Amino acid sequence: MSELYIWHAFHSIVSMKRSTLFPLLFSLSSLFFLASCEKENIAETLAPPAAVEQMEDIEVSDSFDWSTSQTVEFKIQLSSDNLIRIATADGAVYHRAKLKGDEVYSVKVTLPAYCKFVSLKVGNDWVDLAIDSKLVFYSNL
Repeated sequence: MSELYIWHAFHSIVSMKRSTLFPLLFSLSSLFFLASCEKENIAETLAPPAAVEQMEDIEVSDSFDWSTSQTVEFKIQLSSDNLIRIATADGAVYHRAKLKGDEVYSVKVTLPAYCKFVSLKVGNDWVDLAIDSKLVFYSNL
């Protein structure tokens, strides 16, 4: 009886149309392929980080700069009386002043350490100034 059942099942599969047989065989073979894949345990391959319980346990290079801000001195000389504004690229204004012409105006401004340039507004004009040292000089004479 079971031989007859197997023969009938085989005969019905063979007599199916190709359009239904191919997706069925593809699905079964894909299922077997995916089930046979060996899964890698990611947690075992990654080394656990060293336990840090105190600040003294952190190892930092001697050349690491811990400062988050920098103080820059600006010396500005204008040809005429005018208003100035020192601002960063994100629009934060760090200093405003009214300057007299032909006088050197000096001011120390504390900026974020990541700031590599500022914008100086003189009247209605903007000038970009690089922060490559602790002293920045600007003159429009």
